[in-house]
Amino acid sequence: MKNSKVFSLLYIVVHLLTALIPSGTVYLSGRILDLLVNIYNGEDASVIWFYIALLFVLTIIGSLSGQLVSILSDFIRIRNDKYLNSIILDKLSKLNIAYFEDKDRINDMSIAMYSQFSISRSFIVSVDIFKNIVKFISLVCVIAIYSPLWSGLYLLTTIPGLFVTASQSRK
Repeated sequence: MKNSKVFSLLYIVVHLLTALIPSGTVYLSGRILDLLVNIYNGEDASVIWFYIALLFVLTIIGSLSGQLVSILSDFIRIRNDKYLNSIILDKLSKLNIAYFEDKDRINDMSIAMYSQFSISRSFIVSVDIFKNIVKFISLVCVIAIYSPLWSGLYLLTTIPGLFVTASQSRK
């Protein structure tokens, strides 16, 4: 029971859309602030309600997409686990009983059973890494639209934090 290509593709698309939501939120918030300044200066900014409604819709979409990512992740993990378990159990059922009495071979079987965890999650982890890269680049681009200086400062403060997080996650 392998994963279908449709669910894998849907997982990637939903993850990428989820990665772009913070950038959309920052952009819409910036537009709303610009319109508030225009209102303060006496200009007509009746379009502000359109941007506020878009921000509200984007917030709802972000919440729903987070839930959908979680459901798809669980679904993919369960399907992968079932598929890998069936392969491992099929191979074990064809082994001679004497094979199970040797301690070294039992250790090999345990390693095979536990390795399914990393195998079944490798797809999800890869997509998560790609999502974080897209989120980071899109946020830097949106910030650069408003202020290249703040964009540079954001890069200077975020990149060292990424290295610290990556080095801690390896431990």
